[in-house]
Amino acid sequence: MLLSTQTSIIAQRFGVEGALRCIAKAGFDCFDMTFLELREDDEQRVYSDEYMEFAQELKKLMNELHISCNQAHAHIPSETEDEEYNKDSYWRICREMEFAAILGAKVIIIHANHVSDYKEEEFDYNVKFYNQFIPCCKQFGIKVAVENGYLIDEHQKYVKHIVPTYLSFSEDMAEFYDRLDSRYFTVCLDLGHSTLLGEEPQKAIRVLGSERLHALHIQDNDYYRDGHLIPYLGNICWDEVCKALADINYDGEFTFETHHFLDNFPNDFYDEAVGFMGKVGRYLVRKVETYKKNNGSRI
Repeated sequence: MLLSTQTSIIAQRFGVEGALRCIAKAGFDCFDMTFLELREDDEQRVYSDEYMEFAQELKKLMNELHISCNQAHAHIPSETEDEEYNKDSYWRICREMEFAAILGAKVIIIHANHVSDYKEEEFDYNVKFYNQFIPCCKQFGIKVAVENGYLIDEHQKYVKHIVPTYLSFSEDMAEFYDRLDSRYFTVCLDLGHSTLLGEEPQKAIRVLGSERLHALHIQDNDYYRDGHLIPYLGNICWDEVCKALADINYDGEFTFETHHFLDNFPNDFYDEAVGFMGKVGRYLVRKVETYKKNNGSRI
């Protein structure tokens, strides 16, 4: 299993090229090209007429660093109540799909939209929303991943409440995904999002199973806040997670989304911090692979 992490906050500080150097130095095999947190100069290049030149420069650097791009994350929000925003957002997502595909990404995560408190309305709207990207999937050879999410209730006076949608829990995610064309879509499970809603990630992994689940956002938290911390800094039982991934014979990458762990480290200590992330990730990858071997020996 390959070990990956997002460019995200690293690219905000050092640019995408600096992020790739840092990620490769830390021992990661691949990376998630994260479009929602680009530095301004990189953002301008991605969405300008010179995007192809920029992508080829990154490809050259990737070859030099012996690192690949396994997946990407589109900007958020995907849609709002502003129709002008939505038109521009659709164009930007299509550009992100093309850019990610040039880098070699097999999957791009695109967030769903909360539009109704009724399940069928929510499902129908989002099936239509996702299906509009099928032409880009065909053209660029990339799949779209649906991620489990949640809402924040901003109307509470003192406390922000985590609110589930019909694309939060694994059973609903499985039902929704089964309405999509598996040639163009897959599922990304954010393990930390599961815990915020009271669902253990190992259960979600088994419910989704190997037919649906082909991408991960690995992060830890305290079950109250969306921490995006590295494993073992929160309350998730990582041994059970590794067993579940082995049990379904998960065939995707082990991709960290742990940007808040890196928030406060100074620039001159960043390599060490990302390097420690890599060591934790490699330890967990070995654990999953060990459980897979043990499972095979029992067959």
